[in-house]
Amino acid sequence: LYGDQLARIYYRADQADLPMMLSIAYGQRQSDSLQLHRPEVCYPAVGFAVGPARSLVLDLGGMQVPAVALTATSRDRIEDLVYWTRMGRRFPRSEAEQREMRFANAVEGLVPDGALVRASAIRAKPDVPVFGQVEAFLQALAKSLGRDGRKVLLAAE
Repeated sequence: LYGDQLARIYYRADQADLPMMLSIAYGQRQSDSLQLHRPEVCYPAVGFAVGPARSLVLDLGGMQVPAVALTATSRDRIEDLVYWTRMGRRFPRSEAEQREMRFANAVEGLVPDGALVRASAIRAKPDVPVFGQVEAFLQALAKSLGRDGRKVLLAAE
């Protein structure tokens, strides 16, 4: 469904933080047949229960990016994740916003590229969320990006 995909797990040398899982999916053209798939849909498809999504704004190197945080749970795992989707220069947080933005792009005569950026960590303690660590990881990631990376992930020039 995507032109390019990247999946990595990052560990800190000092083991001060949990391992962070990063997944990036990129598509050159967002259309009816090729569009971003959200974790709220993908996680249940592989057996996770997904808690309610919470909207937030990430400060990524001076750029405010609309994002979503949620928790996915399976029998033996609780995973906190934060993600954002980008369609052209727009950042939809829900399927409804994604449809509206796809329509707005069509009215403007655009078939934009798109990206989904998701980072997550498995909780070490079931009752202690790790959203702060996931957000800090995404901030460090954004800070480390070069010009091309910022363009793909953040639509930044």
